[in-house]
Amino acid sequence: MKPTNPQILTINGGSSSIKFALFEVGDPLRRILEGEIERIGLPESTFVVKGLEQGRKFYPTRNCG
Repeated sequence: MKPTNPQILTINGGSSSIKFALFEVGDPLRRILEGEIERIGLPESTFVVKGLEQGRKFYPTRNCG
């Protein structure tokens, strides 16, 4: 099994959203994926993930509150 390069996860949290990205360590850093959750705790919240190979994925969520 080939060992993987180290990875860095970045997270930016706000009052009603979270943004994140995953990078593979190297020269230069390579972003593997990124995404965001918006309108946390509100109706019509969204969860979006964008990867290099997969394109953009949009996941509408239900208000669980």
